[in-house]
Amino acid sequence: MECKVPGTMAITFDDGPYLYTDDLLDILAEYDVSATFFINGKNIGRSLDRDKFKQKIVKRAYSEGHQIGSHTWSHRDLSVTKGAAREQQMTELEDTLIDIIGVKPTYMRPPYGSCDAQCMAHMANMGYRVIHWSLDTLDYGVRTVDEMNVVEESFEKKLPTNTEEPGPIVLAHDSLELTVYQLAVPMIEKSLEAGFQLVTVGECLGESRRLWYKRK
Repeated sequence: MECKVPGTMAITFDDGPYLYTDDLLDILAEYDVSATFFINGKNIGRSLDRDKFKQKIVKRAYSEGHQIGSHTWSHRDLSVTKGAAREQQMTELEDTLIDIIGVKPTYMRPPYGSCDAQCMAHMANMGYRVIHWSLDTLDYGVRTVDEMNVVEESFEKKLPTNTEEPGPIVLAHDSLELTVYQLAVPMIEKSLEAGFQLVTVGECLGESRRLWYKRK
């Protein structure tokens, strides 16, 4: 899945919010760029409904114009999780986000990118647009600076050079320390140097902000 608006690309971050997300927001603000956060309710550490620090991060990201999307409540494989259990993965996060920012997202990313035909139909019936990616940074599982250097070099090689065409939707993870403190800045700088505008997924698909969320 790629952007639709020429000259735009969208960097997305999955699995947060976490310890490093606040610093990532500082980086995004420094470069005056936007991103999309596909968040979980309970993935790493305390659940979002019980963690004031995580709630503050979500509020900040939302207020600063970044897009908040759903990555399910507890990172379940939605092709394996069926029926009412799959629906609960979505509604539990919806309820928590309404409490925090007053809206629930209409964009979602299935954990592991796994959403079979039945899952896709279920998400559509719930009013969700399923968002995959076209450029995977492969940051997940990286444990050392040297390994992240390889990821950084790979990202630069994968980055398109024709900004007259729509750019990629990029997959990364704000739950990973090295992604935030080693990969984020060069990823942003290389994208801007290539001539891309870094925007939210909604913007890169040409969709109005009012379509990104629902209030009920």
